[in-house]
Amino acid sequence: MIRISLSCEIDQPVDAVFAYAVDRANLARWFPGVVAAEPAGALNVGSTTTIHTRMFGMPYTVRAVVEQYEPGRRFAVRVDGLLKGDEDERFIVTTRGTRIEYAGVFRLAGIVRVGEPILAWFVRRTLERAYAQLKNQLEARAC
Repeated sequence: MIRISLSCEIDQPVDAVFAYAVDRANLARWFPGVVAAEPAGALNVGSTTTIHTRMFGMPYTVRAVVEQYEPGRRFAVRVDGLLKGDEDERFIVTTRGTRIEYAGVFRLAGIVRVGEPILAWFVRRTLERAYAQLKNQLEARAC
């Protein structure tokens, strides 16, 4: 099992950060490796998005189902693909803007479990890069 938690401070209002971060149309703009995200309808609890990525140079598809949707506060999804698990983002108002607190728990099935330590490093690194990119994009829009 892979457990990852991290946080990111963004100097923008929580409503703007939440709206941009959870809009699946924006995912390929800030999340490394995402080629396209195809939401199936409006974003709400139970809605699904098919996310097309490239990992280690190979195409990879993930299905994400929204588990929690509280505008301006919380967004959580269950992911199903090579990595199966749960991701939870909490959006917290700070004196400078917004802090996103991310928690993810992933499970690997079958023979791929052997590579869990390397995959854990890779997933953490990708998430760190993603939130840094999100921060840069949102703070640049304020200028």
